[in-house]
Amino acid sequence: PSAVVSAETITDGQNDVLLTTNGGISYQTGITKSEIDVKTVTCTFSDSTVTLVLEVYGTVQDAEGYEYRALVNTTDSRYTMNYNAGTDLCTAYRFDNSDMDLEPEFSVSGSTITTEFNLLGDTTIVAQYGNTAHVVSGTEMYMDWLPDNMGPSNINDTEPVDHPDETQIVNDGQNDVLKSPQGTCTYERNQSK
Repeated sequence: PSAVVSAETITDGQNDVLLTTNGGISYQTGITKSEIDVKTVTCTFSDSTVTLVLEVYGTVQDAEGYEYRALVNTTDSRYTMNYNAGTDLCTAYRFDNSDMDLEPEFSVSGSTITTEFNLLGDTTIVAQYGNTAHVVSGTEMYMDWLPDNMGPSNINDTEPVDHPDETQIVNDGQNDVLKSPQGTCTYERNQSK
């Protein structure tokens, strides 16, 4: 077995799933949906492998409409894990295309999805995140992100994100407003399903 060189875990709070309805026009936050509620994304580097683990608070589903993703970028490589309806699509590649791993080891067990890639280069992490979704219909979808600012679920922020071409949440203490290039709408806070 390879010795662990470094590991980094990012964590997310529970019951922060976002529900979008009416084709993205209406939102509800604070939804309890443990099978897609992201708990942690862990990236572990050994001398020859990279292990990427996404954990949810509930049990990973392999049914149609459930999607799980995790990604780690290092200074010279990208490692991605995608799991959708019981099928995995996991890849790793160097940004200069000099090396890749298209068939990593993959497993699902209870609340975790694990992918082990060949180490392709540097181990300095510059980006790490995870996201999940449950698409119920063309007009109803549940989503969660880790960290929260990777998607429009960062409703507890009091300042807008400084990305004018991307979705932002503005919380003025009274209303949560979603601002995106497509328009603006107001959130209904802390609704339970």
